[in-house]
Amino acid sequence: YALTTAYAADHLKNMFGPDTIKITSNEIQSQNKQELFYYGLAKATKNLLDANKNVIFFVDVPELPFFPLDCLKNKEHCQIPLADVLSRQNVYRQQLIKLKHEFPKIKIFDPLSIFCRDNICTYKNDNLILYRDSHHLTLEGSNYYGSQFANWLKNNK
Repeated sequence: YALTTAYAADHLKNMFGPDTIKITSNEIQSQNKQELFYYGLAKATKNLLDANKNVIFFVDVPELPFFPLDCLKNKEHCQIPLADVLSRQNVYRQQLIKLKHEFPKIKIFDPLSIFCRDNICTYKNDNLILYRDSHHLTLEGSNYYGSQFANWLKNNK
């Protein structure tokens, strides 16, 4: 929600994406969405850590500039270069790096290996369709994501 442009095909089609979301605060005087978003992340993180909670942030799944159903219907090989995904997620990733520096106890789960291989990201992993639209996972995709997170969690206690 800190982003100022739409990218996912659903957001563009429906004209409702992060560019339409307004972020405000009564506590800090800023009109900058990225500053406001970080302020909210940091405040929530501090509150959770102060309550002795374990905090894990999830890097968002890659947004798709196409509809997976179109790829299946038209037998298209829909892909995005990893560099494009990283560029799109750069603001959030930089905020997480800053947050990790400020709160070293937090953990960050990055699911890119689920969606990207050999510098290419797509809507499926082998024959498993991961996305139901341009930015939400299918039930099977969610289950696969969950199993990958569970494995990661075992190794990052």
